[in-house]
Amino acid sequence: MLASALQTVTPREKSGATTSSRFAFQAHVSLAKMLDLHDADTDFRALLDYYDDLTIFSDSTADPSEARFFQIKGKKSGSWTAAQLVKPEGKAPQTVVGKMYHHTAGFGASAAACTFVSNAPFSFTLSDGTKTTSDSVSVEFSALGKDDQDSFRKALDLDFKPPRSPDEASVLKFERTSVPLTDYEVFLRGRLVITVGDDTGIPVNALYRLLIEEITKRANDTSDCTTPSEIFGSKSFCRAELQSAISAAETRFSVLDHWAIIDEELKDASRSTKDRIRLRTSMISYVRARGKRDAAATALSAAARLAASQHVTDLDGTETLIAAGGVLQLNTVLPSQTPFSGLELEAAILVEAFEAIHG
Repeated sequence: MLASALQTVTPREKSGATTSSRFAFQAHVSLAKMLDLHDADTDFRALLDYYDDLTIFSDSTADPSEARFFQIKGKKSGSWTAAQLVKPEGKAPQTVVGKMYHHTAGFGASAAACTFVSNAPFSFTLSDGTKTTSDSVSVEFSALGKDDQDSFRKALDLDFKPPRSPDEASVLKFERTSVPLTDYEVFLRGRLVITVGDDTGIPVNALYRLLIEEITKRANDTSDCTTPSEIFGSKSFCRAELQSAISAAETRFSVLDHWAIIDEELKDASRSTKDRIRLRTSMISYVRARGKRDAAATALSAAARLAASQHVTDLDGTETLIAAGGVLQLNTVLPSQTPFSGLELEAAILVEAFEAIHG
Protein backbone atom coordinates (compact mmCIF):
# COMPACT_ATOMS: atom_id res chain seq x y z
CA MET A 1 0.00 0.00 0.00
CA LEU A 2 2.70 2.51 1.01
CA ALA A 3 4.94 1.74 -1.98
CA SER A 4 1.98 2.37 -4.29
CA ALA A 5 1.11 5.61 -2.51
CA LEU A 6 4.68 6.88 -2.85
CA GLN A 7 4.32 6.54 -6.62
CA THR A 8 0.84 8.03 -6.96
CA VAL A 9 0.27 10.62 -4.23
CA THR A 10 1.11 14.14 -5.38
CA PRO A 11 3.41 15.97 -2.97
CA ARG A 12 2.95 19.54 -1.80
CA GLU A 13 3.48 22.32 -4.35
CA LYS A 14 7.09 23.43 -4.63
CA SER A 15 8.25 26.99 -5.17
CA GLY A 16 12.01 26.60 -5.16
CA ALA A 17 14.58 27.09 -2.44
CA THR A 18 13.33 28.33 0.88
CA THR A 19 15.51 30.37 3.25
CA SER A 20 12.92 31.97 5.55
CA SER A 21 13.06 31.78 9.32
CA ARG A 22 9.90 29.65 9.14
CA PHE A 23 11.73 27.02 7.16
CA ALA A 24 14.84 27.27 9.36
CA PHE A 25 12.72 26.50 12.42
CA GLN A 26 11.16 23.59 10.54
CA ALA A 27 14.59 22.20 9.59
CA HIS A 28 15.82 22.37 13.17
CA VAL A 29 12.72 20.65 14.52
CA SER A 30 13.22 17.93 11.90
CA LEU A 31 16.85 17.41 12.93
CA ALA A 32 15.87 17.26 16.61
CA LYS A 33 13.29 14.59 15.78
CA MET A 34 15.92 12.57 13.89
CA LEU A 35 18.39 12.85 16.78
CA ASP A 36 15.71 11.56 19.19
CA LEU A 37 15.15 8.52 16.97
CA HIS A 38 18.91 7.98 16.57
CA ASP A 39 19.49 8.11 20.34
CA ALA A 40 16.66 5.61 20.84
CA ASP A 41 18.42 3.23 18.41
CA THR A 42 15.44 3.46 16.07
CA ASP A 43 16.07 3.08 12.36
CA PHE A 44 14.37 5.78 10.30
CA ARG A 45 14.12 7.53 6.98
CA ALA A 46 12.90 11.14 6.97
CA LEU A 47 11.33 12.84 3.95
CA LEU A 48 11.92 16.57 4.11
CA ASP A 49 9.31 19.11 2.95
CA TYR A 50 7.63 16.72 0.53
CA TYR A 51 4.24 15.33 1.55
CA ASP A 52 4.38 17.44 4.70
CA ASP A 53 7.01 19.46 6.53
CA LEU A 54 8.41 16.16 7.78
CA THR A 55 7.46 12.55 7.02
CA ILE A 56 9.11 9.72 8.91
CA PHE A 57 9.28 6.02 8.09
CA SER A 58 10.60 4.14 11.12
CA ASP A 59 9.55 0.53 10.57
CA SER A 60 11.88 0.01 7.59
CA THR A 61 14.11 2.45 5.74
CA ALA A 62 14.29 0.42 2.53
CA ASP A 63 10.72 -0.88 2.24
CA PRO A 64 8.52 0.94 4.81
CA SER A 65 4.91 -0.03 5.42
CA GLU A 66 3.76 3.03 7.38
CA ALA A 67 4.37 6.77 7.42
CA ARG A 68 4.12 9.42 10.12
CA PHE A 69 3.40 12.97 8.96
CA PHE A 70 4.42 16.10 10.86
CA GLN A 71 3.08 19.60 10.24
CA ILE A 72 5.49 22.00 11.95
CA LYS A 73 4.35 25.50 12.93
CA GLY A 74 6.12 28.11 15.03
CA LYS A 75 4.20 30.53 17.24
CA LYS A 76 5.69 33.69 18.78
CA SER A 77 3.35 33.90 21.75
CA GLY A 78 0.28 32.36 23.29
CA SER A 79 -1.15 28.87 23.01
CA TRP A 80 -2.81 26.87 20.26
CA THR A 81 -6.54 26.46 20.79
CA ALA A 82 -8.97 24.17 19.01
CA ALA A 83 -10.65 27.27 17.52
CA GLN A 84 -7.40 28.31 15.81
CA LEU A 85 -6.85 24.85 14.33
CA VAL A 86 -10.37 24.57 12.91
CA LYS A 87 -10.69 28.06 11.38
CA PRO A 88 -11.54 27.68 7.65
CA GLU A 89 -9.35 29.58 5.20
CA GLY A 90 -8.02 29.08 1.71
CA LYS A 91 -8.56 26.11 -0.54
CA ALA A 92 -9.26 22.55 0.58
CA PRO A 93 -8.30 21.25 2.98
CA GLN A 94 -9.60 24.43 4.57
CA THR A 95 -8.41 24.00 8.15
CA VAL A 96 -5.17 23.08 9.88
CA VAL A 97 -6.71 19.89 11.21
CA GLY A 98 -7.96 19.13 7.69
CA LYS A 99 -4.44 19.55 6.30
CA MET A 100 -3.25 17.10 8.92
CA TYR A 101 -5.90 14.48 8.15
CA HIS A 102 -5.72 14.73 4.33
CA HIS A 103 -2.72 12.39 4.22
CA THR A 104 -5.09 9.52 4.98
CA ALA A 105 -6.83 10.09 1.64
CA GLY A 106 -3.75 9.04 -0.29
CA PHE A 107 -2.02 6.76 2.18
CA GLY A 108 -5.00 5.09 3.88
CA ALA A 109 -4.02 2.67 6.63
CA SER A 110 -0.34 3.37 5.91
CA ALA A 111 -0.78 6.80 7.53
CA ALA A 112 0.12 5.77 11.08
CA ALA A 113 -0.01 9.28 12.54
CA CYS A 114 -0.73 12.87 11.46
CA THR A 115 0.87 15.17 14.02
CA PHE A 116 0.80 18.93 14.54
CA VAL A 117 4.11 20.09 16.06
CA SER A 118 4.84 23.50 17.57
CA ASN A 119 7.06 25.27 20.06
CA ALA A 120 3.95 26.77 21.67
CA PRO A 121 1.78 24.93 24.22
CA PHE A 122 -1.77 23.73 23.55
CA SER A 123 -4.87 24.97 25.29
CA PHE A 124 -7.19 21.97 25.08
CA THR A 125 -9.70 20.50 27.48
CA LEU A 126 -9.05 16.84 28.23
CA SER A 127 -11.58 14.05 28.68
CA ASP A 128 -11.27 14.25 32.49
CA GLY A 129 -12.23 17.95 32.44
CA THR A 130 -8.72 19.29 33.12
CA LYS A 131 -6.82 21.64 30.81
CA THR A 132 -3.56 20.90 29.07
CA THR A 133 -0.52 22.72 30.49
CA SER A 134 2.89 23.80 29.23
CA ASP A 135 4.13 20.37 30.35
CA SER A 136 1.73 18.57 27.99
CA VAL A 137 4.24 17.65 25.29
CA SER A 138 2.11 15.04 23.55
CA VAL A 139 -1.69 15.02 23.28
CA GLU A 140 -3.69 12.47 21.30
CA PHE A 141 -7.10 13.17 19.82
CA SER A 142 -8.60 10.37 21.89
CA ALA A 143 -7.51 12.13 25.11
CA LEU A 144 -9.45 15.32 24.31
CA GLY A 145 -12.75 16.29 25.87
CA LYS A 146 -16.01 15.98 23.92
CA ASP A 147 -16.28 19.68 22.99
CA ASP A 148 -12.80 19.85 21.45
CA GLN A 149 -13.29 16.52 19.69
CA ASP A 150 -16.60 17.71 18.24
CA SER A 151 -14.96 20.95 17.09
CA PHE A 152 -12.25 19.04 15.22
CA ARG A 153 -14.76 16.61 13.70
CA LYS A 154 -16.93 19.44 12.38
CA ALA A 155 -13.86 21.01 10.78
CA LEU A 156 -12.98 17.71 9.11
CA ASP A 157 -16.55 17.43 7.81
CA LEU A 158 -15.84 20.45 5.58
CA ASP A 159 -13.46 18.42 3.40
CA PHE A 160 -13.87 14.78 4.45
CA LYS A 161 -17.47 13.66 4.75
CA PRO A 162 -18.21 11.05 7.42
CA PRO A 163 -17.91 8.21 7.93
CA ARG A 164 -14.13 8.55 7.69
CA SER A 165 -11.55 5.79 7.57
CA PRO A 166 -9.24 5.70 9.37
CA ASP A 167 -11.02 7.38 12.23
CA GLU A 168 -9.42 10.68 13.19
CA ALA A 169 -9.08 9.50 16.78
CA SER A 170 -6.52 6.92 15.69
CA VAL A 171 -4.20 9.22 13.74
CA LEU A 172 -4.45 12.86 14.89
CA LYS A 173 -1.87 13.96 17.47
CA PHE A 174 -0.50 17.23 18.85
CA GLU A 175 3.09 17.57 19.99
CA ARG A 176 5.11 20.34 21.62
CA THR A 177 8.75 20.46 20.58
CA SER A 178 11.53 21.66 22.87
CA VAL A 179 13.14 23.50 19.93
CA PRO A 180 12.66 27.25 20.52
CA LEU A 181 11.37 29.59 17.83
CA THR A 182 14.49 31.74 18.25
CA ASP A 183 18.03 30.61 19.11
CA TYR A 184 17.28 27.24 17.57
CA GLU A 185 20.88 27.08 16.28
CA VAL A 186 22.24 27.23 19.83
CA PHE A 187 19.67 24.68 21.00
CA LEU A 188 20.56 22.18 18.26
CA ARG A 189 24.29 22.48 18.91
CA GLY A 190 23.57 21.62 22.52
CA ARG A 191 21.26 18.81 21.43
CA LEU A 192 24.07 17.36 19.29
CA VAL A 193 26.33 17.29 22.34
CA ILE A 194 23.85 14.90 23.98
CA THR A 195 24.13 12.58 20.98
CA VAL A 196 27.90 12.65 20.46
CA GLY A 197 29.01 13.41 24.02
CA ASP A 198 30.69 16.53 25.37
CA ASP A 199 34.18 15.06 25.83
CA THR A 200 34.86 13.51 22.45
CA GLY A 201 36.75 16.27 20.71
CA ILE A 202 34.21 16.10 17.89
CA PRO A 203 33.80 19.51 16.21
CA VAL A 204 30.12 19.91 17.08
CA ASN A 205 29.76 23.23 15.27
CA ALA A 206 31.06 21.74 12.03
CA LEU A 207 28.84 18.67 12.43
CA TYR A 208 25.81 20.89 13.09
CA ARG A 209 26.48 22.94 9.95
CA LEU A 210 26.92 19.81 7.85
CA LEU A 211 23.63 18.28 9.03
CA ILE A 212 21.60 21.47 8.59
CA GLU A 213 23.09 21.96 5.11
CA GLU A 214 22.15 18.39 4.14
CA ILE A 215 18.61 18.77 5.48
CA THR A 216 18.18 22.14 3.74
CA LYS A 217 19.53 20.82 0.45
CA ARG A 218 17.12 17.90 0.40
CA ALA A 219 14.15 19.96 1.57
CA ASN A 220 14.82 22.48 -1.22
CA ASP A 221 15.29 19.83 -3.92
CA THR A 222 12.52 20.28 -6.50
CA SER A 223 13.41 17.33 -8.72
CA ASP A 224 10.52 15.44 -10.28
CA CYS A 225 10.40 12.07 -8.51
CA THR A 226 8.23 9.22 -9.74
CA THR A 227 9.54 6.19 -7.83
CA PRO A 228 10.26 5.52 -4.15
CA SER A 229 13.98 5.21 -4.90
CA GLU A 230 14.00 8.63 -6.59
CA ILE A 231 12.06 10.18 -3.71
CA PHE A 232 14.38 8.62 -1.14
CA GLY A 233 17.47 9.63 -3.11
CA SER A 234 16.50 13.29 -3.52
CA LYS A 235 14.32 14.14 -0.55
CA SER A 236 15.24 11.90 2.35
CA PHE A 237 17.82 11.60 5.11
CA CYS A 238 18.15 8.32 7.03
CA ARG A 239 19.73 7.05 10.23
CA ALA A 240 22.65 5.47 8.38
CA GLU A 241 23.52 8.86 6.86
CA LEU A 242 23.24 10.57 10.23
CA GLN A 243 25.47 7.96 11.85
CA SER A 244 27.93 8.21 8.96
CA ALA A 245 28.21 11.98 9.50
CA ILE A 246 28.79 11.46 13.24
CA SER A 247 31.36 8.72 12.61
CA ALA A 248 33.19 10.86 10.08
CA ALA A 249 33.36 13.66 12.65
CA GLU A 250 34.68 11.21 15.25
CA THR A 251 37.54 10.15 13.02
CA ARG A 252 38.66 13.75 12.68
CA PHE A 253 39.34 14.30 16.37
CA SER A 254 42.66 14.54 18.24
CA VAL A 255 44.60 11.30 18.24
CA LEU A 256 43.04 9.94 15.04
CA ASP A 257 44.12 13.07 13.19
CA HIS A 258 47.59 11.59 13.59
CA TRP A 259 46.69 7.96 12.96
CA ALA A 260 49.11 7.60 10.02
CA ILE A 261 52.03 8.40 12.32
CA ILE A 262 50.75 6.11 15.05
CA ASP A 263 50.18 3.35 12.51
CA GLU A 264 53.81 3.63 11.41
CA GLU A 265 54.92 3.28 15.04
CA LEU A 266 52.79 0.16 15.37
CA LYS A 267 54.27 -1.30 12.16
CA ASP A 268 57.80 -0.63 13.49
CA ALA A 269 56.79 -2.48 16.63
CA SER A 270 55.80 -5.48 14.43
CA ARG A 271 52.09 -5.19 15.22
CA SER A 272 49.92 -7.10 12.76
CA THR A 273 47.42 -5.45 10.42
CA LYS A 274 44.59 -7.05 12.38
CA ASP A 275 45.91 -5.64 15.67
CA ARG A 276 46.30 -2.16 14.21
CA ILE A 277 42.76 -2.11 12.85
CA ARG A 278 41.35 -3.38 16.12
CA LEU A 279 43.34 -0.81 18.06
CA ARG A 280 42.02 2.07 15.97
CA THR A 281 38.44 0.79 16.29
CA SER A 282 38.89 0.46 20.06
CA MET A 283 40.17 4.04 20.26
CA ILE A 284 37.03 5.32 18.57
CA SER A 285 34.82 3.21 20.85
CA TYR A 286 36.62 4.45 23.95
CA VAL A 287 36.31 8.12 23.03
CA ARG A 288 32.64 7.63 22.21
CA ALA A 289 31.98 5.89 25.54
CA ARG A 290 33.91 8.52 27.47
CA GLY A 291 32.01 11.31 25.73
CA LYS A 292 28.69 9.72 26.68
CA ARG A 293 29.93 9.56 30.29
CA ASP A 294 30.00 5.78 30.42
CA ALA A 295 30.94 4.98 34.03
CA ALA A 296 33.81 2.61 33.24
CA ALA A 297 35.36 4.88 30.59
CA THR A 298 35.00 7.96 32.82
CA ALA A 299 36.67 6.18 35.74
CA LEU A 300 39.57 4.95 33.61
CA SER A 301 40.04 8.41 32.12
CA ALA A 302 40.19 9.99 35.57
CA ALA A 303 42.78 7.44 36.73
CA ALA A 304 44.93 7.92 33.62
CA ARG A 305 44.80 11.71 33.88
CA LEU A 306 45.86 11.55 37.50
CA ALA A 307 48.82 9.37 36.56
CA ALA A 308 49.73 11.72 33.71
CA SER A 309 49.73 14.73 36.04
CA GLN A 310 52.07 12.88 38.41
CA HIS A 311 54.53 11.77 35.69
CA VAL A 312 54.77 14.78 33.37
CA THR A 313 58.57 14.59 33.12
CA ASP A 314 58.53 10.88 32.26
CA LEU A 315 55.93 11.44 29.53
CA ASP A 316 57.81 14.41 28.07
CA GLY A 317 60.95 12.28 27.87
CA THR A 318 59.36 9.71 25.53
CA GLU A 319 59.92 9.86 21.76
CA THR A 320 56.87 7.92 20.57
CA LEU A 321 53.25 7.67 21.54
CA ILE A 322 53.68 3.95 22.16
CA ALA A 323 56.44 4.71 24.65
CA ALA A 324 54.28 7.37 26.32
CA GLY A 325 51.45 4.86 26.50
CA GLY A 326 53.76 2.40 28.20
CA VAL A 327 54.71 4.98 30.85
CA LEU A 328 51.09 5.90 31.46
CA GLN A 329 49.84 2.32 31.65
CA LEU A 330 52.62 1.41 34.09
CA ASN A 331 51.61 4.23 36.45
CA THR A 332 47.83 4.20 36.12
CA VAL A 333 46.01 2.59 39.02
CA LEU A 334 43.12 0.86 37.29
CA PRO A 335 39.68 1.28 38.86
CA SER A 336 38.39 -1.84 40.55
CA GLN A 337 36.34 -4.16 38.35
CA THR A 338 37.19 -2.20 35.20
CA PRO A 339 36.05 -3.97 32.03
CA PHE A 340 39.11 -2.65 30.13
CA SER A 341 41.91 -5.10 29.50
CA GLY A 342 44.21 -6.23 26.71
CA LEU A 343 43.91 -4.33 23.46
CA GLU A 344 40.93 -2.21 24.63
CA LEU A 345 42.95 -1.00 27.62
CA GLU A 346 45.94 -0.26 25.37
CA ALA A 347 43.72 1.78 23.05
CA ALA A 348 42.27 3.79 25.94
CA ILE A 349 45.70 4.47 27.40
CA LEU A 350 47.05 5.62 24.02
CA VAL A 351 44.17 8.11 23.75
CA GLU A 352 44.89 9.44 27.24
CA ALA A 353 48.65 9.54 26.57
CA PHE A 354 48.15 11.54 23.37
CA GLU A 355 45.91 14.05 25.15
CA ALA A 356 48.31 14.31 28.08
CA ILE A 357 51.21 15.16 25.75
CA HIS A 358 49.33 17.46 23.37
CA GLY A 359 46.95 19.08 25.84
